[in-house]
Order: sequence, then C-alpha cells, then structure tokens
Amino acid sequence: MKNLVFVVLVLAFVNGYSQKNEVFEKMEEYGISRDAVGHGLKDSDATHAFNLKTTTINGNKTEIEICHFDPIQPVGSKWILDSHNGNKPTKKQIKKFSKSHNSESDANGRVDDASWKIVSDDETYFVLSFKFEKESLPKKYQFLADCTGTAHFNKKTKTLEKATFVNNGPLHIKFFVVTKLDMLVTYEQVDGNFMIAVETMKMTVTLLDEQIDIAEKMEYSDYKKVK
Repeated sequence: MKNLVFVVLVLAFVNGYSQKNEVFEKMEEYGISRDAVGHGLKDSDATHAFNLKTTTINGNKTEIEICHFDPIQPVGSKWILDSHNGNKPTKKQIKKFSKSHNSESDANGRVDDASWKIVSDDETYFVLSFKFEKESLPKKYQFLADCTGTAHFNKKTKTLEKATFVNNGPLHIKFFVVTKLDMLVTYEQVDGNFMIAVETMKMTVTLLDEQIDIAEKMEYSDYKKVK
C-alpha cells in the first residue's frame, strides 16, 4: 500500500512537472513573459507613478475615490488618497484608505510557477490559468491569492489583452466578506511593460446577514516612470 501511494505521488509530480515545462516552452515560443500578469501589481519594486479613480456602486449609493501611487515614498506610504466624492478626504477616510491599500512589506505580485495551466491555444490566443503567491501580493490585492486567474495572450501581437479572476471561496475585500467575485482586468503597454488600464469587479457580499451586489470600476491613468 505504501509503495502504491509513493508511485501515485511520483506520477502526480512528474505529470505536474511536464505540464509546467510545456507551459513555459509555449510561453517562450510565443514570446510571452511569465511576469506579464504580475507587473502591474508591484509595490516595493514599482518604477511608475500613476493615478487611480475608483467608482463603487452599492445599490443607490455611488462612491468615488481619487488617489495616486508614488513609488518614491517609503513602504507603507505609497498609496495616497486625494479626494473622496469630490471633497478633501477626512483623517478618518485617509486612515481607512491606507489600511486597505498600503502594504508594510515588500510585495511584487508573483505568480506561482506551479499553478500555470494551458486553458486553450488557437491561431490567435494563448489562454492560461494561474494563481498568485499570497505573500507576494500588495495589500490592496491580497484577495487575489484566493482566486483563479485566466490570462488571455494575443499570439499575433504578443500582448496580454486581459485577465479574469473568480474566487475559490469567501474573500475579504476592503471591509466586505465577498461570496462571489467576477473580475476583469484590461492592460496597456507602458515602457514595454503590461500595466493595468481598467479593472471592473462585480461582487456579492454578505452584510448584516444579507446578500448585496456591489460593482466597482478602477481606472488607471498617467503612468510615469520615476525611478
């Protein structure tokens, strides 16, 4: 029985290893970087400053936050809230924003190499599923560690066009407990890197024992290399 278990484990390892090699060989053949989907999630090693507008729709309530990211600032202070619903943010709003955005550790959005799997490969698109290493994610994106991502690479243009994420179980996003998440990320090329252009999230959250649908749109702009 022990020998059988050992054989099964060895076969599983070999199979997983061969699948991983196949993915990496295809990525190299198509000129696709393994770091493409994680580059826009860098905090400590980020080289670009940018602005971000977040619009959250919760029933009849709409909330708009304008903030910016400054990679020159020390760890824990890189995300800065500029306005809340068109007004100068209060100390309470700044504290709440910083708590949900600013990481106190070196975080740089790294994909778990063992998680890459080929979803489809046709004439135009090479589609892969993947998962992020939790300890590598900035605070704002730590929920992605409990999601499965799917990256859509255009083989003809050698670009990462979009990524989608769905949750594998309940998540904590900001101050919500999310039972269902559908997230779409589109990208733009900036200085040869794939940076996030727009994120849209549709979430079902539990609040006071009720299920509530929330939509959030995040628009990134004005990427500037500063270091």
